Amino acid sequence: MWLCPLALNLILMAASG
Repeated sequence: MWLCPLALNLILMAASG
C-alpha cells in the first residue's frame, strides 16, 4: 500500500529535521 512508503517518508523527514 501507499501508506507504507508514506510512513517511511515521514519518518525520514522527521529524522532529518
